[in-house]
Amino acid sequence: MRLIFDDYDNIVIASPVHMGTLPAPMMSILSRFQAQYISQRFLNRVYKPRKKNGILILCGGGDGAPIEAIRLAGLIFKNLNALNWGKNIITSLETDTIPAKDDKRAINLIKNLSIITGKDCIL
Repeated sequence: MRLIFDDYDNIVIASPVHMGTLPAPMMSILSRFQAQYISQRFLNRVYKPRKKNGILILCGGGDGAPIEAIRLAGLIFKNLNALNWGKNIITSLETDTIPAKDDKRAINLIKNLSIITGKDCIL
């Protein structure tokens, strides 16, 4: 994974929220970063990825707060040396009443990501 994630300036995690946390398929993908963590923690291999921006986009419905989803994403961002991700959280959490595609607040925030990423964001 080192070859992949160190080539980029921005790491975006976009996921639905199920039962207040990231769903199993997303966790399966994110667990691929475990090898990098293990090599540092237990094999004493020093590797510090270069700094990058972290962006978290979550959508879901119901009355559960995404606290656990945010915590798990934070662990991944930390391991990837993604900075300021806590300021770059975009949510659409009322999808039981407003489809994410109609959530104007979330869409505007995503469009404004070009300020963070330096790239145009096209929806």
